[in-house]
Amino acid sequence: MGEGKAFDETIGLDTNSGEAPQPSAPPIEQDVNLPVATPVDERAARGGDGSTDAQDTSTSTPEETQKNAAGIAAAVVGFFLGGPFLSLIFGGGTYYAATQRPEGDAAGDAARSLGDVALVVRDRAGKLNEKHNIADRTKAAAGSLWQKSKAKGEELDAKHGIVDKSKSVLEKAVAKAVELNKEHRILERTRLLLGNLLTFLATKLSDGSDTQGEQQQQQRQSSGGSS
Repeated sequence: MGEGKAFDETIGLDTNSGEAPQPSAPPIEQDVNLPVATPVDERAARGGDGSTDAQDTSTSTPEETQKNAAGIAAAVVGFFLGGPFLSLIFGGGTYYAATQRPEGDAAGDAARSLGDVALVVRDRAGKLNEKHNIADRTKAAAGSLWQKSKAKGEELDAKHGIVDKSKSVLEKAVAKAVELNKEHRILERTRLLLGNLLTFLATKLSDGSDTQGEQQQQQRQSSGGSS
């Protein structure tokens, strides 16, 4: 290094010159005119009070509740009278009449009246349950009966081998049913019969609705001509 010059190797500064080192990049000047971000109120952005614009459309109207109750009540009655088959026919037919038949139609009014009765029964049952705690008592009694029946069944099965015997009988019955179905095509014929019956019922309901509409139209025309 040259004579008469002192050089600080750690910072690269010429100590004899007395000049401060210049920065490698110009300093960032603060712009006082830059916009300042302000916080946004989420409740105001959603509508002022925090409520959303989406409306709850899941609540059923009284008319829809009445029609649904009519179909359910008819299905329950059909199940007790004839099992799942009549349950399907009764429930579907009553719901169709309650929803598709107009006011003043005998079938439609009867179906909707059944819905009203079902709702009254439901409300009455709810009040009785609140007063007498029927549901909890029934549940406790059913649980106790189940435990006693289970213990008695296990005792009888251990003594007589009922489960094994029943299993053998069931296997034979299933094998016989499969053989009969292959021989006589019972399931296929039953499916065709059910499809034809449902088509027949739908046609009759549609024809009845069309006939009712034509009669009402003729009545309106006759009343208009007489006036």
